[in-house]
Amino acid sequence: MSGGVNSAVEADDELLGGIARGNQRAFETLYRRFESRIFRYVSGLLKDTTVAEEVTCEVFFDLWRNATTFRGESAVSTWIFSIARHKALSALRKKAPPHESEDVIERLPGEGSDPEKTAAASDLRGKVRQALDLLSPEHREVLELSLYHDLSYEEIAGIAGAPVNTVKTRAFYARQEMKKILRSMGIEQA
Repeated sequence: MSGGVNSAVEADDELLGGIARGNQRAFETLYRRFESRIFRYVSGLLKDTTVAEEVTCEVFFDLWRNATTFRGESAVSTWIFSIARHKALSALRKKAPPHESEDVIERLPGEGSDPEKTAAASDLRGKVRQALDLLSPEHREVLELSLYHDLSYEEIAGIAGAPVNTVKTRAFYARQEMKKILRSMGIEQA
């Protein structure tokens, strides 16, 4: 197959196969491809960048050690996010991390060097993060995985260990709740 997503998926499979054979270059490539996405994901769950950094390292350590256990029943990205979810939930169970209001959301597109626009976009990112923080963990997880990590409902279902229809329902209610929260913050175009 040629082209975009399918080539990336095939490349991920090939890289994981290389990792299973001990190929360090394949590991480095897969690490560069997923590290920032995994860090943002676990940061959103943990609300603690220090713990998120530790969890991200653990995810890739496990990936290196357990690459031979990947059965190909899901996309490599789904498998990696599942490891990250498991590690993050384990870290949450170990201790209740202090809440840090950090901006882990990527910069919004269209920001220029205009200080007024930059300040407005920064304020909007902060409000979106606050709104996400007010959602239930299940709703927040679905929105972050779908919007910020561009995962399909099927992939999210694999990560969350929930049926696809449950993920779709969570996404619907999460969007409705986000709209209400953002409106209460004075943001009408949610």
